[in-house]
Amino acid sequence: MRKPFQANSRLVSQQWKLPVLLLIQPAIAWLILLDAGRETSARSAWIGPVDIVLASVVGVGLLYPIAVSITAHSLRNDARKMLAIFRPGLYVAVGLGAIVVFLESAVLAAAVVVSGGDDGWFISAGIAFGGLWGLIILLHSGVGMRIDSTRRSHSVLLHLHEHPALEECLLRLCDALEVNLPNNILVGREPEFFATPETVTCWDGEIDGGALYLPLPTCRLLNHAEFEARVAVGIAALKGKKGDVQLEFRERVAGAVATAEDVEAAKDDWSWFSRTAAHPVLALLRCGLVALVRICIVLGAEWFAFFVRAFQKVDAETALAGYFQAAHASTQLCGAQWYISGLEKEAALSLCGQFRLVEKAGPTHRLGEVLMRITGPFGFRPTRPSPWLNPSFAWSTLRHRAHLFGLSMEWCHQWALDVHPEPSAASLFYDLQALEAQIMQADKKEFLPEDKRSRERRKEASVLKL
Repeated sequence: MRKPFQANSRLVSQQWKLPVLLLIQPAIAWLILLDAGRETSARSAWIGPVDIVLASVVGVGLLYPIAVSITAHSLRNDARKMLAIFRPGLYVAVGLGAIVVFLESAVLAAAVVVSGGDDGWFISAGIAFGGLWGLIILLHSGVGMRIDSTRRSHSVLLHLHEHPALEECLLRLCDALEVNLPNNILVGREPEFFATPETVTCWDGEIDGGALYLPLPTCRLLNHAEFEARVAVGIAALKGKKGDVQLEFRERVAGAVATAEDVEAAKDDWSWFSRTAAHPVLALLRCGLVALVRICIVLGAEWFAFFVRAFQKVDAETALAGYFQAAHASTQLCGAQWYISGLEKEAALSLCGQFRLVEKAGPTHRLGEVLMRITGPFGFRPTRPSPWLNPSFAWSTLRHRAHLFGLSMEWCHQWALDVHPEPSAASLFYDLQALEAQIMQADKKEFLPEDKRSRERRKEASVLKL
């Protein structure tokens, strides 16, 4: 249930910004030239060439989103080609964006010169400065930066050979699905299963080569069939080398998103007001200059972000299709009803730390009916925020997935109400009490949000070396 690589942001999600930003300066320049065309002056001879450049800039700017979208869409079924095109495409996008930012400012400055007489040179110099500053910021961004993908997990590394029943179960699933078992098996108290090719930071340090995480509290609720269905879907999604390719691509995307956000954040260095510009005329001039600089910076950032957004959208669609393909293959082996009922138990446990699903009068949601049947000591670590978001979203997601498998959600819900199966999936672990004690002891350690090496790697990667 984990979302696609966490590269989503406010900047990359706004679809409408680029066309609007592209038209601001050309529209102002066109209005200035339209007014200048009514005057008879030697400067009117400039209007024709400026009009041509203006039309060219607008044309390139409007064709760019179409070309990027078509290119990204054409590569949706080939992860390797998408990765091969993405990084050089970033440099092309930045270079083309720099040209567009410069030309838009140059055209606006030329339009001011055409219509403004001798005073126009002063204003056009300010416009040119704004465009030049935006160009410098864009060219000095960390293009090509790659942020190492590391997932944090409050878990411990499990030595699989010490748990023969679990080892036999996992190897049998891998043989049936024709996939390789992830290099590392983790176990902890967070209630959501996951399988990832990323580096995982756990209580035992950084674990490279991917990992399969098994939540011990959730395993207590699942029968063997539900456990196998949940694990099978996770490891099937990592089949082949495609997961490694997509991981590298998402690391590139994460770096590109961080670069775009840094470029846009550079506009905050230009505040609207200054204590030194106390005179109203100076304050007005400063506001005009800041507006020009900010427009150029935001245009450059959005130009760059549009390229990232197009590829990110295609990757998310591809990942979702791959997930459902893996789910279909796994449920044919283990049973779709067990997959849905296991997901419901996981969702109920995941959300109960954030939402009141059960009250004295009874359950407040269908997921609360699952929680009401849990008895006895039951320690788990709630994930905040839950990847299931909220009870309504979780239930609609479960119902949609049940529908995709041709199942009744009510029928699957009846299976999910059995929260004390005999035997439970927790019986696959050898010496369960000792394992729980180990996890509880590890949970007392301090978990640093980011180590120094990660910060240094990102700092080094953010430097553009031409």
